[in-house]
Amino acid sequence: MWNKISISGSIGFRYISAAALLFFIFGVTTSAGALATTRYVASSGVDSGNCSSAASPCLTIQYAVNQSAASGDRILVAQGNYTYSGGTTNCSFASTPAVVCSLDKNLAILGGYSTANWSTANPAVNLTVIDGQNLYRGVAVIGFNNLTTTYLNMEGFTLQNGRAIGPVYAGNNPPDPTE
Repeated sequence: MWNKISISGSIGFRYISAAALLFFIFGVTTSAGALATTRYVASSGVDSGNCSSAASPCLTIQYAVNQSAASGDRILVAQGNYTYSGGTTNCSFASTPAVVCSLDKNLAILGGYSTANWSTANPAVNLTVIDGQNLYRGVAVIGFNNLTTTYLNMEGFTLQNGRAIGPVYAGNNPPDPTE
């Protein structure tokens, strides 16, 4: 009976190698996830510090994005209207700047919170708006140096009045964030 379900040596090695590789990948992902930080943003906040205290949230989503490493941070955003803030952008190379620009990061940006309750989102009650004011993109996600792991999960937002003029960069050159 055992011989009927056995796998030949080379195929068995492939399955074992694949299983070991998956274990290694998921092990690394779990370890990196433990290093992730939750950051907070509210329209009553101030863009200073690292945004990691619910009692001292940042003012702009972009500032919180800039504080995040590419580690899978979560950014919780309280109700309010969020617009472009030129002083915090990290995507100045784009011909149409964005209210929120994530460059080479793996993030979750979650709206619909209130400053009184950071544990449960309720976007229907706590309207959270990213407004491009007909001048800026709402959100830009750019994988330049880190093409395989750039990722953005956004939930609980209303995006409105966004503007985009193709994937054209200032000077018609692709972005080089190291400059």
